[in-house]
Amino acid sequence: SLNSKDFLKIPFFTERLDLGKKNMTFKDGIIFDNVSFKYPETNNYIFKNFNEKIPFEKVTTICGKSGAGKSTLLDLITRIYDTYDGKIKVDGGSIKDISLVNYRNSISLLSQNPFIFDDSVLSNISYGNTNIKHTDIINAAKLANAHDFITQLSNGYDTILGERGGKLSGGQIQRIVLARILASKAKIIILDEPTSSLDKAASEKIINALINIKNTSKYTLIIVSHSKRIIELGNKIINLD
Repeated sequence: SLNSKDFLKIPFFTERLDLGKKNMTFKDGIIFDNVSFKYPETNNYIFKNFNEKIPFEKVTTICGKSGAGKSTLLDLITRIYDTYDGKIKVDGGSIKDISLVNYRNSISLLSQNPFIFDDSVLSNISYGNTNIKHTDIINAAKLANAHDFITQLSNGYDTILGERGGKLSGGQIQRIVLARILASKAKIIILDEPTSSLDKAASEKIINALINIKNTSKYTLIIVSHSKRIIELGNKIINLD
């Protein structure tokens, strides 16, 4: 497998990708300036002259009916799609001016189906971060509301979790991956329906973790959700219609 730096050494991709040159400074926020977007070979716009701001170090929740463009908005923020009219700006300039490696390293996504490796809890949380201290792993797990259940596993942080986390519940997998994201030092954390497949008790654990993260005032949380409790966590709420 290739890491992002190896991936960008391949001539085909270095010619095709807009790499940019700047690093993010997180001075202001992510600003949508008259953004219009439609998928290739379609006529219907998902967004037309869309204007909005996502402030840094705050919680922004995104809600709306199915098909309103919530997932598309996340794809635009993460630069999965880079072709649109208007501008998406950060630090006063286009996000396309930011180094793609630096931009992606500044963002982590907790998807609806997060991945767990057949390895120890410790390795799962520290994955991709070889220089991380043990104390930082513990702190990330505590912030993600995962430390207590981890210490109750058969071998604690050394417990092997099995293929795709077969020894864990869905809510526990979400919190392990959330701890991994926090340990990565990413400043922007995107969560796509983090409680959609969880029961009430597991959802409550995730919500408490999000409250913990919000209270640090160190992270920019962007959360897509239908949950009223999660939506109300937002310092700002974007309702897509």
